[in-house]
Amino acid sequence: MRNLTAEEKLKKALYGLKLAPLRWNIRFTNFLKEKNFKALESGQCIFRDADKDLILGIYIDYGILLGADIKENCETIKERVSNDGCL
Repeated sequence: MRNLTAEEKLKKALYGLKLAPLRWNIRFTNFLKEKNFKALESGQCIFRDADKDLILGIYIDYGILLGADIKENCETIKERVSNDGCL
């Protein structure tokens, strides 16, 4: 493999940065689907877990979790996300 020039390295870094948010979103969405969350048809950044009556809204780097027994469910979700490497 040949060494990249400074210009090629810069282009590679900039292109990678452009795709980073999309890749994270795809990974996070797949993670939520594995945990039984489903994206709402009306808004792809809002997810619902019908089993636990939870709603999770994500906007850029903010999130809000709504539902019953919120403290326990919030800690569980944060732990799962951290263990999976999505954060």
